[in-house]
Amino acid sequence: MSWITPKTNWINDDYFNLTDYERIKGNIEYLSSLIGYVSNLETATIETVPHASFFNKIVYYTNFLYEYITNNKSGFNKTYAGNDVAFTARELNIIETYHRLSYLALTNRKTLAFRLGGVKY
Repeated sequence: MSWITPKTNWINDDYFNLTDYERIKGNIEYLSSLIGYVSNLETATIETVPHASFFNKIVYYTNFLYEYITNNKSGFNKTYAGNDVAFTARELNIIETYHRLSYLALTNRKTLAFRLGGVKY
């Protein structure tokens, strides 16, 4: 699994498809692996009809990772229910922007070199 640049320019005419889900899922799994956390996202196929829990898990993991990694409070508290409209362009922009900010926070961290017992770290 590798990092894929998030799409942060969603517009209302865009469609959320399997490729988008795989990118979002992959980025959540990638960020989770960097902090030693195990995410439990569903595998989607073109034949599957996602339930509300499918969308709620993406929001949950997005918020968890963003808050844990950046130490900032997430302002995105959407809960989906059966027969709700799934992600809007605005919501997808928030989700993918939080992924991007989390990634940048992890990859731009400064490290401090030090010696412990004569071994350089």
